[in-house]
Amino acid sequence: MYRKISRIYDRYRWLRSDGTPNFSQKIKRVEGDAKRFAKTLREIYSPNISLLKLFEIFYKEKLVALPLIKTGTIVDSVVSNKDLISFLGGVYSGIIEVRHKGDLIEALYKEIARYIARRDFPRVYENDDLETVLETMVLSDAGYVIVIGEKNNFVGIITDTDIIEYFRGRPTGVLIRDVMSRNVVAARYTDDLCKIIKDMNDLGIRRIPLIRDDGSLAGIISSKDLIEFIGSHKIFSYLNTGRYEEFCKLPAHILLREAVIVSEEIDIGEVSERMFKEDVEEFIVARDNEIIGIVSKRDLVYGFVVLSKQ
Repeated sequence: MYRKISRIYDRYRWLRSDGTPNFSQKIKRVEGDAKRFAKTLREIYSPNISLLKLFEIFYKEKLVALPLIKTGTIVDSVVSNKDLISFLGGVYSGIIEVRHKGDLIEALYKEIARYIARRDFPRVYENDDLETVLETMVLSDAGYVIVIGEKNNFVGIITDTDIIEYFRGRPTGVLIRDVMSRNVVAARYTDDLCKIIKDMNDLGIRRIPLIRDDGSLAGIISSKDLIEFIGSHKIFSYLNTGRYEEFCKLPAHILLREAVIVSEEIDIGEVSERMFKEDVEEFIVARDNEIIGIVSKRDLVYGFVVLSKQ
């Protein structure tokens, strides 16, 4: 049986006693600057695009964050997947109730990106080294950094996926058990969508396994699945009134997907390769049919840049 256990991400494992990240010495030996790792965008977007358009872009491009350009190539603000989930049930959800009297569909069409975007986004300069990139990413707890040029122009974005891609497939001597997040937050198969969204917002997590009444693992739901639900327009097939309360009462399991289970004894280099080849966002770690942890991209980054000496 899979038992229900709780999880809160422990970012302090990254830090020394003085509050600075405890990176492996090998990070200092990585050649190249932030510009080397940065990826550009296919298209530039304004802070005035609709929230529905935002969901569509995040879904189609599989984004973690999107810089919004107001004039020229200067970044005005940034929207992350966390901000989109916050709109659905966190600090920004009041927009739906107050401005649109509970009409979720109206809010998606009429509200614009700048109302949920961050101006205090994590940033580095194009000549900064990898250690600076990682330190900024860790201390901001964002999973991305925006790379800025000498004239404050937008150069690109670096995400935790890009870091894993650089190290992927390399034997490290670091096992899944060394990096996995223990104390996993699980939800019931019968829970509704807003219960899942509330847990994600309140606990700062992006994925939640669903457990059946008999204790078995039914599958997993992530923030990516919620964004896809709206960005792919599947939401319109489930709502009759378009009201927020109708959305909230939808059963969470309509977004359920199969969880990929791995052993705690596998090297993170092997798991990182599987993550790209199989297009997997996370792995459930099990022992004797019991969930003992979950491994996300951020957990793998921790293994590569803090624990691995190879």
